Amino acid sequence: MNNPTPEQIKEARENAGLNRKQAELLIYNSTPWNSYECGKAKMKVATWELFQLKLKLKEVGVTIDPVMETKPTPEQIKQARITAGLTQTQAADMLHKSLRVWQNYELGDRSMDISHWVLFQIKLKYQLNISVSQTLDGVIDMPPTPDEIRKARETAGLTKAEAASMIHRSTRTWEFYEDGNRSMDVSRWRLFQQQINKNKAQ
Repeated sequence: MNNPTPEQIKEARENAGLNRKQAELLIYNSTPWNSYECGKAKMKVATWELFQLKLKLKEVGVTIDPVMETKPTPEQIKQARITAGLTQTQAADMLHKSLRVWQNYELGDRSMDISHWVLFQIKLKYQLNISVSQTLDGVIDMPPTPDEIRKARETAGLTKAEAASMIHRSTRTWEFYEDGNRSMDVSRWRLFQQQINKNKAQ
């Protein structure tokens, strides 16, 4: 994955309807956004990816937990990786970093930026260890909103009970999804869409 061009950065910001200050806040960056758009500073791949993913989350109404936006300790970094079942190499790849850099994070020999910590947690939470180009092309699905879930079911002509059975969940759980009282994880959403497409093909 390559660093974004000044033109790509400006276009993404304008398409999102953000001013430069709002864009800076999304990536927790002290570098003036204008420096990126003028080409005076090069935006790192991880920063570009964070910006794109946060825009995607905003589109579907997902709010970042403020607890995620604090500088992590070496212990928190190590525990997050272990809990996710990742090797240090896999974790480093998610942030476009080398293994050595990640090891230094866990040893406390190097401080992890808040932007990288948030990016890592977003990827873990929403299973997004993918490239930005894939995200933008819609290859993956973000966690669906209650309206998206209901519309998908109704468009497919399914009752709540029928839809629930397709993803091995109870009718009550499906009702929670549509009411917004429970979030449907990405894997269930993908399964539901696959099942709908399979029914159409039959």
